[in-house]
Amino acid sequence: METIEELPGLSDPLAAYEAGRALRMIDYIFDEQGSPVSAAGAFVPQIADAVLYFALRGERQPFGAADMALMFAETCTPADAPREMREQNETAILKYARQRPTIATRVR
Repeated sequence: METIEELPGLSDPLAAYEAGRALRMIDYIFDEQGSPVSAAGAFVPQIADAVLYFALRGERQPFGAADMALMFAETCTPADAPREMREQNETAILKYARQRPTIATRVR
């Protein structure tokens, strides 16, 4: 996948973190489905467009994992796919995206 260095619409750190993790899960789903690299490559510019459009509209809520999951479901799930498949993908994306890193600390 292409690298996204910085997008103006990803100004909220938590939402940007979740969106990045959602993108990792989406990449994993593309791999699991055996999608060609071009399919994943075409999705990245769509994300950039959506994030910028979201920011230009002045949305109060930042673009995040839920928006990314919905976008994937709308654009990358076949129209004749069962609803369970769409829901399973959305759930997997959101679950992975909302995991927080575990930080191990040593007690002194």
